[in-house]
Amino acid sequence: MQLNFSVPLDGSMVELCKSIAKKHEQKLRLDYELVRALKCTEIMKAGFMFRPGSRVEVLCHDVIPIVANDKEKSDRGSVQ
Repeated sequence: MQLNFSVPLDGSMVELCKSIAKKHEQKLRLDYELVRALKCTEIMKAGFMFRPGSRVEVLCHDVIPIVANDKEKSDRGSVQ
């Protein structure tokens, strides 16, 4: 049986590694969101949508056309 302990002698390397890992995680999150938006728009352009009430329906709820967003902003501006 063997037992080993590892103690980093240079703490800055650990912090650098954490920083790189955080940036990588942010990049992966951005990639996920961009691909999600792209695929949702492809589905919508093809005339499809997720069935209301399905477990994945919320995946595309926040992806809307720019025209719909502009209309919503102008409607809010005229009400106030």
